Amino acid sequence: MEPKNWKTPWLNNYEDGVPPALVYPSVPLPHFLKQAAEFFPQNLAMVFAPKKFSYRQLQEMVNALANALVALGVQKGERVALLLPNSPPYVIGYYAILQVGAIVVNLNPLAVARELLCFLNHAEVRTIIVAESLFSRLDGIAPQSSLENILVTCLQDWGASQKLPGGKKMALPFDPKQGIYSFESLISENAGGEAPRVEKDAEKYNISCLRVCYSGGAPLSVEILEDFEKLTGTRITEGYGLAEASPATHCNPIFGKRKLGSVGLPYPDTLGRIVDLETGEQVLAPGEVGELCIKGPQVMKGYWKMPEETAKTVRDGWLYTGDIARMDEEGYFHILDIKKDMIIAGGFNIYPKDIDQVLAEHPGVAEAVAVGFPDRYQGETVKAFVVLKPGQSATAEEILEFCRKNLAKYKVPTGVEFRQALPKSPSGKILRRMLRQATIEAERNRKKGQ
Repeated sequence: MEPKNWKTPWLNNYEDGVPPALVYPSVPLPHFLKQAAEFFPQNLAMVFAPKKFSYRQLQEMVNALANALVALGVQKGERVALLLPNSPPYVIGYYAILQVGAIVVNLNPLAVARELLCFLNHAEVRTIIVAESLFSRLDGIAPQSSLENILVTCLQDWGASQKLPGGKKMALPFDPKQGIYSFESLISENAGGEAPRVEKDAEKYNISCLRVCYSGGAPLSVEILEDFEKLTGTRITEGYGLAEASPATHCNPIFGKRKLGSVGLPYPDTLGRIVDLETGEQVLAPGEVGELCIKGPQVMKGYWKMPEETAKTVRDGWLYTGDIARMDEEGYFHILDIKKDMIIAGGFNIYPKDIDQVLAEHPGVAEAVAVGFPDRYQGETVKAFVVLKPGQSATAEEILEFCRKNLAKYKVPTGVEFRQALPKSPSGKILRRMLRQATIEAERNRKKGQ
């Protein structure tokens, strides 16, 4: 039974001119670039360092790369990966892949070789576009992967071809959960981003053109928010999104009523509700705490080749986020905790099991677990709890160095604590939350005793 009037209390707090629903054209995403190139060919599309690209130039480069992909045999529905930093080749590659009807597989430039191998094979990627500076990460894993074509970019040039080991061609010019998104979800997405960090010498730069900055990825402390706004003269608007809803679902009004500490109101066409933590079936009233669920055009279709995980996460069109939250009487949502075992550090989502697996592979480790702890600047930080095998020895630095070799930098724990045993449930599951709470309490007591 749904509480009375639970559905859309947030609509009363929309700013003037913000509609409750929008109309989305039934066209593929590259259509909009094509339109811009037709109607505004000389207008500025991209700026990268000293280089500037018009819409016509961007469309021509997209067409050239799309033709190259077709020549390599890329088929409609095939997965093509991007391993690139924020740069023109990323934009060009993204649109070119979609233009030929293929599926974009985004890879994190911070991922190490073993992580990339897992992602590539899970998505059965034959073709990848990679920055020259990141190519070395593929060099050793290419023969073990599904890769056949590697396009290497120097951010400017595309040129000749050569052979990879094993006869594979190279053209020169997460936890493997990979969400599937439709063109509709991409067209409906609302642009956002993280609030820039304040360098202490920000006064030296002319940022008078800035009016609003968006913050997401992790909670922003009121102190940092106030300092940033005072220093820059801008207004920070906090929002919320996740990989499974591409990429935003909530945001505080830009110039309307803002509630510090909240993630704001659902976007147009987006529904939010709080359900009970046990079954996920009972919709809770405003003020009650439960799991946040979202329904909207930006919600993914599912996880790639993971039907069971998809069925747990998306039910009747509702995305079960795994975040514990509440909605107040005015429709503002407040994130309180994370139901699932995930750590958010510096805006990055970290699945502890990825770290657990690497720790377990260390020859001296009998048992180990990664735990997230509150951090003023990063949101959370990672600590590893390790039980060594009998007769084995290892230092914290040795454990950390092993992690650095096998994990992306943002996943590497910041500290290691050795223990004789780890707390477990009757079924033998390591009680991660017990370690977290005990360590937080110990830190509080330490500060009180100072």
